[in-house]
Amino acid sequence: MQTHIAIHHERQTLSTSVTARRMIASGRLTTRTPAVWIADEQIGGIGRFGRPWHSPAGGVWMTM
Repeated sequence: MQTHIAIHHERQTLSTSVTARRMIASGRLTTRTPAVWIADEQIGGIGRFGRPWHSPAGGVWMTM
């Protein structure tokens, strides 16, 4: 059995997890579809207690 994984890549995004949630909420992707969101840079993440953060270019930033 072969499983396909949807790979979504952006150069810059607010947050890979926000992008993933928005795509699932819009119905364009179901939670049963394996997927990964990758960004070269994240510029608007919001962490615990509403703390802002960013992930600079040069790493691997993703949500599965």
